[in-house]
Amino acid sequence: MTQQPEHELETFLAQDLAEMASEYERIYKRSTEDPGTAGDEGEEVWAALLRDWLPGSYEIRTKGRVLGADGTAGPQVDILVLRPGYPKRLLDKKLYLAGGVAAVFECKNTLKAGHIETTWANVAKVNALTIGREATNPRSALVPDIYYGLLAHGHSWDSGGSDPVGIIVGHLQRLLDKTPLMRDALSLLCVANLASWTALRMTYDGPGLMPPDIWEARKKLLGASSDDPLCSLSYMNSSTSWDEFVPSNPLGVLVSTVVGRLAFSDDSLSPLANYFLAAGMQGMGSGVAGRNFPLTSQMPEAIANRLPHALTSGLPETDWSMGFNF
Repeated sequence: MTQQPEHELETFLAQDLAEMASEYERIYKRSTEDPGTAGDEGEEVWAALLRDWLPGSYEIRTKGRVLGADGTAGPQVDILVLRPGYPKRLLDKKLYLAGGVAAVFECKNTLKAGHIETTWANVAKVNALTIGREATNPRSALVPDIYYGLLAHGHSWDSGGSDPVGIIVGHLQRLLDKTPLMRDALSLLCVANLASWTALRMTYDGPGLMPPDIWEARKKLLGASSDDPLCSLSYMNSSTSWDEFVPSNPLGVLVSTVVGRLAFSDDSLSPLANYFLAAGMQGMGSGVAGRNFPLTSQMPEAIANRLPHALTSGLPETDWSMGFNF
């Protein structure tokens, strides 16, 4: 049997990863001379990657703030992905209308623990700029309107015997445990020379989905003390193997996940998003950090009372999906 050649997407992404590693090495050598310039260069590398892989209708801008409808501005972010149709008059203004922002990213050359904490805190601040009315479906209750990610070229946990993957997972778990609302959790963390973590938000887990005996066993597994339904968020660690953790190309995970998120509200991107998934760009995900939330703590009772019967399991890109992988 003829062996299937490597998919061209893998080749292109490997080329991008090698170029990014080379740029990181170059930038790092001069970072002590001028940290500000080094940071700006690192951001531009990420911005260039997004410009190369996202459709041209999505403008990519660097260094700006998200502006709420009430005039409140959020913290400065490094990269903004603007929705198609964003007013040309405003493209070069550094205050970007929340309704026209699809995603934002913070960028770091060398990731440290404090970067994760600061970025995590900023997610809630940006989310607060987009809340205009009460949620009307699970998606609007659990998923932030503006996708928020943290991108890094490298990390600070590279000493002998260090476990950078375990350290990052530990930080994600600790911060998630302290976060009251699922929608205020970071959506993606990508370290180019290590791995990527993406959020998977599950809408419902409870007795309405399964026979009583199975639910009782599941309650023990979850550590639940009542029959009150739950929802959950897990961080998926992308791997090329189920047997052991072999990180997928972090850039492929980033591109595929972001395109998938954009496709949720942009039907023209759905075929491309589905192709990326079918080609394996996101790899095989396994949950490495996560938390259950009481369902009614995350959404209005009017929505919770319609679950699980209103869920559209198996139908992608609906506001009533069983899960949202972004």
